[in-house]
Amino acid sequence: MGGEGAITSELPPPVAPARRPFATHIASDGLRIGLTVPFFPNVKAWARSWGGAWHFGTRMWVFSNQDFRDRVLPGVAEVVAAQPTFQAEGLRDLARDAWRHADPERFVGTLDAQLIPLEQGGHLFQSQYDGLVIRALKRLRGLYHGPAKAWEISAPVDQVLATLEEVAGLAEHLIYRHDQRVTLEDMTSPGGLDVGIKVDGAGPAPSAGGAQGAPTGSGFVTARPNEITRLQVDEAQLAQAATDLGLYDFQVDGVRHLLGATGGLLADDMGLGKSRQAVVAAHLAAGEGRILIVCPASLRINWQREILAILPGHLVAQVGEASPFDLTAARWHVCTYERLGRLVRDASLRYAVMVVDEAHYLKEHEVNRTRNAFLLSQKIDRRFLLTGTPVLNRESEIHTLLRISGHPIGLLPLPEFKDQYTGTAEARRRLGEAVASWMLRRKKDVLKNLPGKTYEVVYCSPTSGMGRYKHILEDATLSALPKITALRQCLESLKIDYILERIRHLDQDDKVLVFCEYVDTVDELVATLTAEGIGCVSLTGNDATSKRQKAVDRFQEEAGIKVFTGTSGAAGVGITLTAANVVMFAGLPWTPALKRQAEDRAWRNGQTRPVTVIDPLVPDTIDEDLYRLLEAKTDIENDLIDASQAERAMMQAVMGKM
Repeated sequence: MGGEGAITSELPPPVAPARRPFATHIASDGLRIGLTVPFFPNVKAWARSWGGAWHFGTRMWVFSNQDFRDRVLPGVAEVVAAQPTFQAEGLRDLARDAWRHADPERFVGTLDAQLIPLEQGGHLFQSQYDGLVIRALKRLRGLYHGPAKAWEISAPVDQVLATLEEVAGLAEHLIYRHDQRVTLEDMTSPGGLDVGIKVDGAGPAPSAGGAQGAPTGSGFVTARPNEITRLQVDEAQLAQAATDLGLYDFQVDGVRHLLGATGGLLADDMGLGKSRQAVVAAHLAAGEGRILIVCPASLRINWQREILAILPGHLVAQVGEASPFDLTAARWHVCTYERLGRLVRDASLRYAVMVVDEAHYLKEHEVNRTRNAFLLSQKIDRRFLLTGTPVLNRESEIHTLLRISGHPIGLLPLPEFKDQYTGTAEARRRLGEAVASWMLRRKKDVLKNLPGKTYEVVYCSPTSGMGRYKHILEDATLSALPKITALRQCLESLKIDYILERIRHLDQDDKVLVFCEYVDTVDELVATLTAEGIGCVSLTGNDATSKRQKAVDRFQEEAGIKVFTGTSGAAGVGITLTAANVVMFAGLPWTPALKRQAEDRAWRNGQTRPVTVIDPLVPDTIDEDLYRLLEAKTDIENDLIDASQAERAMMQAVMGKM
């Protein structure tokens, strides 16, 4: 109907969206170019294909000048074609401007480069990843050691420093040069267990490796602190401290154990007051000197409160948070494992005593925190180690603890230590006897009023859902470790019906802890309990500190809150849940020590009722494999500790007759 007076409506042409620049910011240090790039799919793959590396200090993708010219500029065209919201115009001009205003320390200033002299000659170099630094180390014919995550360099130190500055722009003043020597020892594969979890899986994806084509070695970093010496304990001073500070008799023995040598391990069960004993021992051992507490980040506030509860008025500073003035003024320094490197590089701080809490964090020779602990142990005369779990998986894990404290058998090379003290019950007996005077372990039977703890293993067959388990098990596209994770998570979910039924039939005044290994299971269990009208609270690693404490308080104080559930990693440490008298595991932790630690949230000082621990297992699944694995690891731990305690008892009997 288009007459003369007809009105025609035409839509305006679509407006093309504004295109964003490919790089929002560009910076240079003269040798490198850094790009701030908006996120887009596969950005990491694109950057690495051009030779780039992520720089954490500036949060940029960094390229050598040559890679920028030869690979980035041509490659941007391909990205723009695939990502039409980007435009690359002006990128070359921005780069020229960045070169004109280059800051020589823009990227190398935050590499945390370190040069450590080696006992066997030469040096060890370590830093954050940088392509030009790697190029310099290859020119120096460096040997990359994967376990140490560092390069062994035999060239003279002047040549090393000159090459790093010439090739990578890494000037000498940006490299921390240690004055203590370390040793490179060969990493040997850990002894395996006869039992384990075995599933068919796809092969692992290939890895580029840290050395990028350079010759590689298998060395790890260690050090040789002074050997332990025995010391005379001032019994009058100890008795006065016990009276003034309110120690139990067994805690007095623990303080005496630490004071009786320059290094030692207190391996008491959870809940017996290891930190209290260590504070008193460090206070007496240090005299007027400063004391360093090394602990996991989650326990740093607990340590500060413990020190001030025992010794009100003492100054306590948190390393990395306190000002330099406060650090200098404080007698007690609390440092997390992640911040140990700062203390290693600060020559102005001197300590009379080092207390290492949760010392099993140092069981792996190849991680940075262990290397830093080794370096610190060379500068501190008294070294007290605390852990209720000196052995988590295998006997060799105790080697680092022995080495750090200066025990003679810890000073043996790791392969020699393994040959003599690991792999058989007889070897573990020898190890237990050798460490008897170094390690003191008491179980909860020293708490005379603590009720008992019993275990119940229950086989439960889910009424439905096993098809999902079998589908995962038969999935040939999954490699072994992801498959095991998926199977464990599936089994946790399948046990929820059994857990719910068991909770329904508990006595009216019973309260229950349910530990899971996965956050998704916690969420599913909370939803199920809530729908059933059962009062519950939860705690996972995602929760803020305030929510964590509120959940603990409600469970402990409110009669209507019957269930506390959480992941064993978050809820299984550092809290008291003595309102519970039943503990259930939807999924089993990887080690018996972690499982025991979770159980003992309920079974500890303040508990007035017997505690029952229930392990539901789904038959003919990896549940049974994991349970057998935990039993095998428990045998290793018991062989070592039983031999140690028997030897210690014999030594005390001999001393009593003298």
